[in-house]
Amino acid sequence: MKRFYITAILALICTIASYAQTIFDRYADTEGVTTVYISKAMLSMMPDMKTNGVNIGPIASKLDNIRILTCENNKLLPTLRKEPLSLGKGYEQLMKVTDNGENVDIFMKSLDGGKTEYVVRVSEKAGLTVILISGAITPADIRSMVMNNKQN
Repeated sequence: MKRFYITAILALICTIASYAQTIFDRYADTEGVTTVYISKAMLSMMPDMKTNGVNIGPIASKLDNIRILTCENNKLLPTLRKEPLSLGKGYEQLMKVTDNGENVDIFMKSLDGGKTEYVVRVSEKAGLTVILISGAITPADIRSMVMNNKQN
């Protein structure tokens, strides 16, 4: 009987641990899915990092990490499109844009220690991209970055 309880507890722990896996970890080695992880150390080595013409260098020191998932696997797209919508408790939808078959959703979650997590989900007919940005960044930082881009 003791062995049964130990086995049941271990099975429960394994089940809970699998739910804690992120979308990035679950699909990291899946064909047609690309995942990228950029650490705080790597971000600090890129003071003038530009992405699509936007210089994120000024806020790079405030970022803990950036994770990106891109999927072009047609069989997985329906599953992955539902996945980011069930992000869990604490996420607030900041913005939703639908334009010519492209859907963009931005979510935010406040973390301990003044940290914030932003999730950007871009869904198109041919693919899906999910970007997770974690760090001590504020909406003012994002606004400043966007305004600096408009001035350049």
